[in-house]
Amino acid sequence: MKLIVSEWENMGTFARSNTILHFDTFLKPKFCPPEYSDEEDDEFDIESYHCPVPGVAADPARGIHGGHLVLTTEEMKGIFEPTFLEITTLVQQQISAAETKTRGSVTVSTFYLNSEPNWSWSVSYILG
Repeated sequence: MKLIVSEWENMGTFARSNTILHFDTFLKPKFCPPEYSDEEDDEFDIESYHCPVPGVAADPARGIHGGHLVLTTEEMKGIFEPTFLEITTLVQQQISAAETKTRGSVTVSTFYLNSEPNWSWSVSYILG
């Protein structure tokens, strides 16, 4: 972790709120790992992400420069990847559960014989 807990606590409520707001408003929406980005879209070709951390002393070894915490794409990926994996797993579980609950489908169609409508019912079962 680049910020030590005591540094975070010493920033003060207003400064912490601004840091979180900046991260949520600007950095999170723009983050797109290179493996998912569109090569034609230069807007998301970001190599580093700068988040203000007012009052935190500069420490280049930890990526803190001029009042900003500088995160690389790999570091941002490390923040989001556990959430991506969890969401992917949950969605896959829901898809699997839905597939096993499918018991059948009903198809209703109308055809005309001598200008009179005749109903045709077709029931097919999909075994899960």
